[in-house]
Amino acid sequence: MPKKNEAFPKKIYLKPSLAERLKQLLAVPLTVAVAPFGYGKTTAVKKTLLSLSVDMFWDNCQAEAETVFWRCFVRSLQAAGVDTSPLTWQQLPRNAATRQRIIEVLQSARLQKKVVFVWNNYQLLQSAACDQLLLALAEAELPNWHFVILTRQQPDFSLENLVLKGECLHLQCEDFAFGLNDIIVYYRKNGIVLERGEAEHLLAATEGWISALYLYLRQYQSGLRQEPGEALLRLVRDVAYAPCSEPEKTLLTELAVLNEDFSGRQAAYITENDAAQALLEHLAARHGFISYELTGGHYHIHSALQDYLRRLSEELDPEKRSRLYSRSGQWYELQNDFLKAFCYYHTAGDYDRMLTVFENDRGCSFENTYKNKIMAYFAEAPETTRQKHIKAGLIYGLWLFLSGEKLLLEVEIKELQRHIALLADQEEREQCLGELEFLLGQTRYNDVEAMARHFKKAARLIRQPVRFFSPQTIWGGGANSILFMFYRQAGTLQKTLAIFPKAMADYYRLVQNHGAGAEYVLAAEAHFQRGQWEKAVILAAEALNVSRRNEQISVELCAEFIAMRSNIALGNKKSIRETSKRLDNLTAAVQEHLYRKTIEACRTWIDLQLVDKGKAIVPWLQQGDFQKSGLLYSAWGCLYIVYGRYLLVQKEYLLLLGQLREFETAAQSFQSFLLSLYTAVYSAAAQAGLGNEAEADGELRRALALAAADGIVMPFVENFDVLEPLLQKAVRETAEDAELLGRIMELGGLYQENLKNIKYNASYTVGGKTLTVREAEIANFVVQGKTNAEIAAEMFIAEITVKKALQGIYRKLGVDTRLELVMALNADL
Repeated sequence: MPKKNEAFPKKIYLKPSLAERLKQLLAVPLTVAVAPFGYGKTTAVKKTLLSLSVDMFWDNCQAEAETVFWRCFVRSLQAAGVDTSPLTWQQLPRNAATRQRIIEVLQSARLQKKVVFVWNNYQLLQSAACDQLLLALAEAELPNWHFVILTRQQPDFSLENLVLKGECLHLQCEDFAFGLNDIIVYYRKNGIVLERGEAEHLLAATEGWISALYLYLRQYQSGLRQEPGEALLRLVRDVAYAPCSEPEKTLLTELAVLNEDFSGRQAAYITENDAAQALLEHLAARHGFISYELTGGHYHIHSALQDYLRRLSEELDPEKRSRLYSRSGQWYELQNDFLKAFCYYHTAGDYDRMLTVFENDRGCSFENTYKNKIMAYFAEAPETTRQKHIKAGLIYGLWLFLSGEKLLLEVEIKELQRHIALLADQEEREQCLGELEFLLGQTRYNDVEAMARHFKKAARLIRQPVRFFSPQTIWGGGANSILFMFYRQAGTLQKTLAIFPKAMADYYRLVQNHGAGAEYVLAAEAHFQRGQWEKAVILAAEALNVSRRNEQISVELCAEFIAMRSNIALGNKKSIRETSKRLDNLTAAVQEHLYRKTIEACRTWIDLQLVDKGKAIVPWLQQGDFQKSGLLYSAWGCLYIVYGRYLLVQKEYLLLLGQLREFETAAQSFQSFLLSLYTAVYSAAAQAGLGNEAEADGELRRALALAAADGIVMPFVENFDVLEPLLQKAVRETAEDAELLGRIMELGGLYQENLKNIKYNASYTVGGKTLTVREAEIANFVVQGKTNAEIAAEMFIAEITVKKALQGIYRKLGVDTRLELVMALNADL
């Protein structure tokens, strides 16, 4: 709960960015501030003007009262000392000639002090003549005259030309709305100290609407729950809902079933209302709480109004609500957005369609982020419906396995066996049994012999490729290593290498070459882990050829990753640079979110080897928040290996030791020996970093014992920079694993030397192009892993200067990223 001060003053807070923009008010003839009720337009402008040395005249407009507007304007001119006698007609100018007379009167006044006219609630006038007058005044050269319009809806006239010519300051809703830090400061000024999570909740609920934030502030002071209270609901009703026409109210209430922004076509389809698009266009033009994003082509309903509308939609006839949800599901199904369709069909209670879209998608879109929701929805599906959708059950079983839900998987397999046994058609029953065998083979993937038996049995049973499995399914839920998935325990590596290609031959027939090239990647990784880097490069190249030919992006990524690691070990800068560019091309080419996250994980590992400190890595990896990646749990072990290295580089030894239990849990869950080995290595390095010699020695011996049976060296070599003193001590003090230790020391020294050659060079002449002294200095800081902010601090220059200099360096050297810059500085050309 927030800390609160019993004193509760209502203190005004003007957000800094708005205050900065309002400073331009006297630099332009016209200011137009457009925002709905309660965004503080009046307060902000009045506070700004009161702080300035100006004469201010304020008029609150009335509905369709042109005459009143004109009379108030003339009286204000007289109060400002203007001779208004030439305005004998005393009527609002309605043509160019009379508007010119007004301009001449103002020009003749020759003011010595700035005068500002403010028209509040301008939207009430609805007057084309008033619009034309204000536009004419803005475009005339009238020193010291300034005009301000405060309105709740966008004026009918265009401001673009005036803004471009510097004659108009156009303030919109986003200029007034509070951001996260504004909310925190505003509440603190009024005696409430918010935690960041609470401020984020308020921002989501109010979108920075100041009146709503004030009402929540009062609830905080009263100790009430932070949900929309009666006062806020009444405010939304009065200012956002009540002004709408009945057809608009009906449409908005029906659209409240949606959880996201929507297009006009979508609204018409879901509500079956041909007038929907026209109604929405009118609302977006006139209603401050409904906006239209031109770029995306979507309408957005303010969250506070949306919450009110959802309450109204709950009162709709149940059949009507169900149909709206079902139509929403149909819309997203037509767009191939199967995850959203799945969720809307569930809400509609249409479990048959819900499972159908799951089958059509084959689980490809169902990321780990939605894990609990997906499991809950499947649990609710009636038994009779599940019987009709055996294919959905098979997909769900594989998804459960990749999500690490072993107990639920066992239940699902038993249910599938029961459902398949009830099938009357023998051919269909055999096909389903073969597909179930394939699923069982997938779940035994890290016991290669057992996996091969299931695949062989499946191949005998089925008459067509496995129907529930897509050849484009992302391998291993986004894992960046194939050896990680199939290397089960110490001493089994050679056996796995022998059996795996035979098992994959049956697998490829079952799934139309999904994962083609995996056997080459696995072999490349095995040679790499044993320190046989040249063989690894050759096999990775073969894997790339096969995977590209079969359009297997998952395998291609794994092949590129092991090729990059091998070339780093070899110090082959040209190949590293080429692989880096291919990864960039893949990032640009792939659409799937998970592929991009896999590439980010690969990039991070490489950066942690080549760029000191690794401060530039993506936030979700820095924070170890793998849920945000969307990658399935089966891939998390690969992420743990990357994250562990990051924590070591950052010298976060205590945090790393606290994470190792989670690492081991993942390793045991999927029987990943490689993760267990890296975990032992990280544990030894962290203990050594803390000065716990005995614990560090014990963990190192455990890691060496795990690695010895298969001659694995790279977990030690890639972390040689932090392990070297500990390894040297082990060489001096123990005769155990002497051969393995000797090889690690030899390769570790070579690896570090190659890294040094890749990263550093005193000369920055590349391809005949030489960097300037400043460019060379900045480039050297980049090589050291410093961020733009750190470089700016070191050189006593602005961060924007560093950014611009880097852009020039990139252009000069023909590179696009920091990593490519590091490669280019000492490239073998």
